[in-house]
Amino acid sequence: MTFKFGLLKVLSIINLVVSSGLVLLAALSLLMSVSPTGLVLIFFMGAAAIHSWLGLSLHRSLRTGEPLDEQKPTGLRVIGFITAFAAFMCMASCITFLRAPESLVREAVQPMLDQQPKGPGAFTLGQLEQLVRGMAVAMLIYAISLMVNYIMSMNFLQVYLHRRQGGQDNGDSLF
Repeated sequence: MTFKFGLLKVLSIINLVVSSGLVLLAALSLLMSVSPTGLVLIFFMGAAAIHSWLGLSLHRSLRTGEPLDEQKPTGLRVIGFITAFAAFMCMASCITFLRAPESLVREAVQPMLDQQPKGPGAFTLGQLEQLVRGMAVAMLIYAISLMVNYIMSMNFLQVYLHRRQGGQDNGDSLF
């Protein structure tokens, strides 16, 4: 098994777990207040979870030689595009936020600081800024992981389709 082939499986598993967790959190937040933002988050993260599951199916098919269902290659492409779009938008947002001037970050964090209950366990402005920046870094890493998984699954889908059409590969040219 090559490094890329193993990386596809590992990224698919990690993205499946993280995306499913984000879908669950977004669904729970929708119970508290229905908002279009939560629905969009569920849509994009749900697509990422489905794409990761389809990537695992592709991995298994290439490893064992069993064929994929007829709809899976098309589903992998369509849902993969949705996932890549979500990953790109997430990367752009995170990079923009991380490059923002300190005064702009403080202005964005201040409403969160005002809404929290006052008391001994309350966050300070600096702590909340660090937390939000840390979350932006984590989401940037997640978005990069989604994009790499998308690119790799599209490459391995081409390998699968090439093999399915009877093409021969020499073992290392496509992996």
